[in-house]
Amino acid sequence: MMRDWCSRLSRDLVWRAVKISFVVGSILNLINQGEVLWGAAELSIPHVVLNYLVPFAVSLFSAMQARAQSRPLSKAFKTADVRPAASARNPGRRSTG
Repeated sequence: MMRDWCSRLSRDLVWRAVKISFVVGSILNLINQGEVLWGAAELSIPHVVLNYLVPFAVSLFSAMQARAQSRPLSKAFKTADVRPAASARNPGRRSTG
């Protein structure tokens, strides 16, 4: 099962998750650690780390799930062998037989 998850992991998914976690984590830190900016509280490092780690994990997991669900569909469409009937290929030609 772990090998299946690792096969879905790619550099572009990780990079996208990093960008999303930077944006979402920064917003969450402004919301959750806003008192630090005004000097009313001390910075909580574990909360800062979690504010970036949770969006990263959620984004990466959901992207891997989406990729896993889309692969069977794309393979099904690529491997489907749909050929027109002989009469559809040559509509003016009549079969003799």
